[in-house]
Amino acid sequence: MNIGFYGAGKVGTSLAIYFKQQGLAVSGFYSRNAAQAKESATLSATAAFSTIEALVKQSDWIFITVSDTYIEHVAAQLMPHLQHHVLFHCSGAAPSHILQVPNAYAFHPLYAFPSKETPLNEQVLFTLEGSPNVEAIKQQLATLGNPIQIIEAHQKAKYHAACVMVSNFVNGLVYAGQQMFESIGFSEETATQAYKHLFWQNAQNIFERGAVAALTGPIERNDVTTIEKHLQALEASEKEVYATLAKLVIDTAQVKYPAQSYDVLKRKF
Repeated sequence: MNIGFYGAGKVGTSLAIYFKQQGLAVSGFYSRNAAQAKESATLSATAAFSTIEALVKQSDWIFITVSDTYIEHVAAQLMPHLQHHVLFHCSGAAPSHILQVPNAYAFHPLYAFPSKETPLNEQVLFTLEGSPNVEAIKQQLATLGNPIQIIEAHQKAKYHAACVMVSNFVNGLVYAGQQMFESIGFSEETATQAYKHLFWQNAQNIFERGAVAALTGPIERNDVTTIEKHLQALEASEKEVYATLAKLVIDTAQVKYPAQSYDVLKRKF
């Protein structure tokens, strides 16, 4: 079984490198940008194909690793050349049926890819959605050693929203916090220093203990007085974000301390 990639970006290249490291055979890359395909082929020690036909001929499984907007267009380009091939896309939000071929799957690595050489390991979870043979495909991918979660097509959008919640939204919150530091006189450099260690320690605690057990702070302590001071100090737009998140943190605290009442605090929001 040879795996080929249509698309030579960060996700496809990183997956190709990892697949090879884990013992899978990778044929190489095709891209509309030939230079990108050559770069990815060099990084993964595979081939750069000059035509779609060449990619299909040398591959049994083909991963479409382009932006979501172009997945259906690329699948249509591939379709006339496919025979018994298995086709994948790597979108977290889109279902597999947009590929419009019998052996179609959505394979999504639950990970952030800042570069073409993003290092993956066996702890990274992959999700898989697709045709009735999805269990067989999962077994073939089991050689990677990674956890693989099968999901249904109608679950894709909510699944991807959950990914955004624990990933991209965190970026927005950290940036908002940095701006709040700067609004009270911190320089950009000092504001960055202010959040880095706090953020990193909290992230480590969550990683080691889970979101509920790792929860700290005034909401967890049911400190109504401190929360009132926060609300008085915040601008209207800041208060809106704070209140929305506070409700989630109250729910988390209630799970941690089920016998404790947070009713007074809830009424503040």
